[in-house]
Amino acid sequence: MKVDSRMNNSLRWAAALLVVCCFNLVHAQDACKKRWDEASKEMDEARQAFDFKNWQYSSMLYQRAASRWEDAAYSCSGKNKENAQESVRRARSLSETAQSNLEMDNCKYLTDPASEAFDSAKQASQSQDFARARDLYLRASEQYQRAASTCNGPVVDMASRNATAAANNANTARLNMDIHTGNNKMLSCRQELDTAFEAVKEGSQAADEKQFRAASQKYGKAETVFAKLAKTCQSQINDDLTLKTSQAKMLKENYASMGKKKP
Repeated sequence: MKVDSRMNNSLRWAAALLVVCCFNLVHAQDACKKRWDEASKEMDEARQAFDFKNWQYSSMLYQRAASRWEDAAYSCSGKNKENAQESVRRARSLSETAQSNLEMDNCKYLTDPASEAFDSAKQASQSQDFARARDLYLRASEQYQRAASTCNGPVVDMASRNATAAANNANTARLNMDIHTGNNKMLSCRQELDTAFEAVKEGSQAADEKQFRAASQKYGKAETVFAKLAKTCQSQINDDLTLKTSQAKMLKENYASMGKKKP
């Protein structure tokens, strides 16, 4: 009888423990689903705000969604827990993207005119209106420099890079302008001058394609030819050729430095 009584007590304790475990499991599942639904709702609202380009509100909602996903990751288990943790990272990344877009929009009053000037300068250069191209590139560089010193976030690095690119292109336009202006004075050196001009053109194209090492090599070739012409051509144009040599050297060194940087 005592043995039977002990067995009955053990069975009752086991049954009670099983009930508690089942209750906890059901409760955990309910908590996971509740947190999951809350996080999903926040994500949907954040996505809608993002689609409407309401960057500030979207960034805030994605941050809230990240917090909700953290709650879900705490309440869930297994694959659901892993998915919730991944959603935390995604929500935070999207919040940063929305914040970056907000900063870009806040800086458009500077970057948009700079971009327009840069594009117009490129068109003028392609039409060989190098004087206008130089002025527009200088305007773009100045505007991008203002953006780099005034704005916040990733736009600062973008504006700084574009300011440098526009300044380099302005120097290229000035070099091309000087070459074209001086062509009539250098008839006896025409063949070699054309070689130098072709190197400058190829350097400019390589720079536009962000092949900075190739651009540096082309401007280095132009520098060598101009230096030779400064010594062998008519004395009245030696100063011009010396200037062109210096400009080509400067562009060569600028693009050599840019070519060493990691993209």
